[in-house]
Amino acid sequence: MPNDVILLNALANELNDLLSDGRIEKIYQPEIDEVTFSVKAKGKIHTLVISASPSAPRTHITKQKKENSLNAPAFCMLLRKYLSGSNLKNVSVFNSDRIIKFTFETRSELKDRAVYFLLAELMGRYSNIILTDENYKIIDAIRRIHFDQSTTRYILPNLQYVLQPKNKVSLDDPTGLKEIFEKGVTDFKELPKLISGIGKETAKEIFYAENQYEKLQNLIGIYSSPLYSPVLKTDGEKPTDYYVYRYDTVEGEFIGKSTLNECLDEYYTLLDGNERKKASSKTVNAVLKRMKEKIDRRISDNTEKIAEKEKSEKWKKYGETILGNIWKIKNGDKYVEGLDYESNQTVKVPLDETLSPSANAQLYYKKYAKAKRAAEIAEKQLTELYKQKEYLKSVELSIRDSETKQEYTEITEELNRLNGRSSKSVAKKEKPSRPVRVKIENGEIIYGRNNLQNNEVTFKIADRNDL
Repeated sequence: MPNDVILLNALANELNDLLSDGRIEKIYQPEIDEVTFSVKAKGKIHTLVISASPSAPRTHITKQKKENSLNAPAFCMLLRKYLSGSNLKNVSVFNSDRIIKFTFETRSELKDRAVYFLLAELMGRYSNIILTDENYKIIDAIRRIHFDQSTTRYILPNLQYVLQPKNKVSLDDPTGLKEIFEKGVTDFKELPKLISGIGKETAKEIFYAENQYEKLQNLIGIYSSPLYSPVLKTDGEKPTDYYVYRYDTVEGEFIGKSTLNECLDEYYTLLDGNERKKASSKTVNAVLKRMKEKIDRRISDNTEKIAEKEKSEKWKKYGETILGNIWKIKNGDKYVEGLDYESNQTVKVPLDETLSPSANAQLYYKKYAKAKRAAEIAEKQLTELYKQKEYLKSVELSIRDSETKQEYTEITEELNRLNGRSSKSVAKKEKPSRPVRVKIENGEIIYGRNNLQNNEVTFKIADRNDL
């Protein structure tokens, strides 16, 4: 189901039960649109992820571990400044919309009590993560909205936080909700247009209930209801969706989970992993594509040069014919005819009237020698180009097997070096990715996902007695 208010309300309650009064130990920003908090609550360390990814906006507790940059982004540093060591007092849905509010309490530099709100707007491509003070004055956001980007609201430091204007009935307006159902709804697709924060699948579940208003109220308060039973919808072993309980109007295979957080983590670990992998591989695939096209062009050019060598044999015959018949060439002749002893046929050789007979012969010999040298160089280059083409096939396999941004970066650097370039955008301080280690019964298997990792395995890790 989509992240509608029904699901987010249950999720916020679950997070509040798990994390309330927890202490913020660490803050990271592994992605440009995602932050993670290490929260120590009720004797356990939890990793809370908040993502404003347009394709996968979410917040939940996760077991997934991501690599963090050695140089923390500016928004991450800001969060550390204000929220490190603070207590997470409350998690709730804000304004009955797709916004989850995290309330933090800490002490200022003067030891005064300070309250901050972190607002996770989970609204598709409009998703954002915004830090405000207790008066909802914006401190900063992971995605700023400038004056030339919107006409309704701006997200910039020192501005007052303003909600998106609503033109629908809110879930905290029982009178307005009753009026909608009293007037009657003829199609479940009408409900998302009338009620704020309702997804299509939830609308369908409400529409086909005997008492539509009562069903909606039950869904709003589902977290404290016996009906609450988080499930994952699956296609074989692959999770395809998640629900607060098994919807009567949704068909398919379902697996029950103990918490909604567990459902989201399992679902988004796969979805977000695929999306991030696709985004991270975009650059390296573009470099690879350019190199393959360049190699194919060079192969084509060199093949033509080799073919030109065969054609150039006639230049040699022309030169020989001129020298063999130089005695009968007169000044101003435009051609000379002579016998080609290989084919036993008469050859007609064009002449440059401004040159002497011997100069004409030398001209043809030079053209032949030039084509011959070009073909010899082309043959050597072709051998090297075909080797490079085979090498790029191995790089394609490395790209397919790579999982982290650093691995993609290393492959990009490897291709740039092969192409005679160096990437200035890659930070030198980034840790190199490590080969994969797999424990087996009698030892350990170590292998690389790219050529740099394979070199490390071969020349630094492996011993002469290793297999």
